[in-house]
Amino acid sequence: MVSEASEDGFWDLDLVTEELFYNVNLAKVLGISIENAKTYIYNLENYAHPEDMVLLTKTIDQITLGKRDTFSVEYRTCSVSGKYRWILAKGKVLKNSNGEPIRISGFHIDIENRKIQEEQIKTLAYFDNTTKLPNRAMFYEIMKNTLKCAREEQQQGFVLYMDIDNFKIINDTFGHEFGDIILGRVANRLKTLENIPKRVFRLSGDEFIIILPKYSEQNTKEIANKVQDIMIKPFIVDENEIQISMSIGLALYPNDATSADELLRKADLAMYKAKEFGKNQYQLYETSFDDEITDRLLLENHLRNALHRGEFVLNYQPQIDTLTENIIGFEALIRWFSPEYGFVSPMVFIPIAEEMGLINKIGEWILKDACEFSLKINKRYKQDIIISINISPIQLNQDNFIDIVQRVIETTGVDTKLIGIEITETSLMTNFEDNSKKLEQLRELGITIALDDFGTGYSSLNYLMMLPIHIIKIDRSFIVNMIHVEKGINIIESIINLAHSMGLRVVAEGVELAEQLDVLKHLKCDQIQGYIFGKPISEQDTMKYIEHKMAQTL
Repeated sequence: MVSEASEDGFWDLDLVTEELFYNVNLAKVLGISIENAKTYIYNLENYAHPEDMVLLTKTIDQITLGKRDTFSVEYRTCSVSGKYRWILAKGKVLKNSNGEPIRISGFHIDIENRKIQEEQIKTLAYFDNTTKLPNRAMFYEIMKNTLKCAREEQQQGFVLYMDIDNFKIINDTFGHEFGDIILGRVANRLKTLENIPKRVFRLSGDEFIIILPKYSEQNTKEIANKVQDIMIKPFIVDENEIQISMSIGLALYPNDATSADELLRKADLAMYKAKEFGKNQYQLYETSFDDEITDRLLLENHLRNALHRGEFVLNYQPQIDTLTENIIGFEALIRWFSPEYGFVSPMVFIPIAEEMGLINKIGEWILKDACEFSLKINKRYKQDIIISINISPIQLNQDNFIDIVQRVIETTGVDTKLIGIEITETSLMTNFEDNSKKLEQLRELGITIALDDFGTGYSSLNYLMMLPIHIIKIDRSFIVNMIHVEKGINIIESIINLAHSMGLRVVAEGVELAEQLDVLKHLKCDQIQGYIFGKPISEQDTMKYIEHKMAQTL
């Protein structure tokens, strides 16, 4: 009565007489006919999934040999429809006085729905919804077993840590939904790498990883090249053509690392090195990278306290009228003199400050200090000397950037016509429309706007016409090559003529030679900035420079 009341399939087998009792639900749970249910236990290999037979055979052998009294096994069995369904078989063994099994009683439970739910949960836990690739959690599971096998078999393999170059620009420009489509298509391309025993994972964001077991360095480099090759073809999304590239870091296991965490960290280090070397390339991990990261962390710690400890100073480089050679203004350039490191180049610490989120505070300090200096020299010399301040793209992208500028102007009392803001072409592109509006607001305040490093970024005539700027600063690379490179002078002339036709003034940066100055005078370049008229100098020396120039004009 109990067995008939249950939804589970009960059975009882006398191992001596081979008599079998089973309830009516056994056939229903197994998905087979009543007649087949009678012989099911004797023909288990005809029903059980081949992948599960090893476990079942092992369990049956342990029971018949008297090594276990109970059992609980999950396996797949084939129903009359030909489809497999998950079954839980549980039971107990009865033994005689000699310890020999004489009877087995048990039941089968349909666990198909539970298994479906478990698979759904597993999918959520171990697979990325955007790309359908295994995720970071799955990577750690797989990598743990891969490392174990590599140690036991004394084999080596590689992981490829991949990051899409400049993916943030895609998200910022087209939106995250658009970016997710690109990520999905990148994943599909990675899965199509031919004839490669691999596992592809999405770690997070725009980061992917491939595990290559039993691979040599040469073969791994070939795979890295293939990855970059398959990304060359543009992605077409909503009639937008997007070209991407990937930077790749390679780490060798178990030589470089014996744990998944450490292997991931070292592959990540190598990937960032690839980005430092110009992106769209791969880099093998080297032990020196650890020393570099340690040095970087120490530098970050000192940089974090540099502003508070007063280790930053501003130097000023003169900007000179090309024809009269009178002072037009000075560009404010930050310098860091660290007690631990001595002079640290801005080329080193500015990118780090941007990554650490310190650049906004440092930038505000530069703005305030430069405005105070502008007020000081113009009160003293009454020359209308403009102090120009470089603005980081991160500063410009702040929602309250204009508020900060206005607050500094009000606090210092500086005349806005004596302040200049310099921004680069590339800093505008991440949020062109909003940044253009901010520049227009600065212009309305009376601040001079200069487009710095012209020629090294987009250099689009369309963008140039839309920007509310006063000045174009020709990048020093054009000036350096102007004399010796064919058509160098023609390019400079074209830039100057274009700017003048748009009502813009032109500053040539990096002028060091009299020959360069003569050409620029001939081409009617408006202003000169470079060593030929002065290097960046301290505040005190800047005031002496102004006094010297004033004395020359008397």
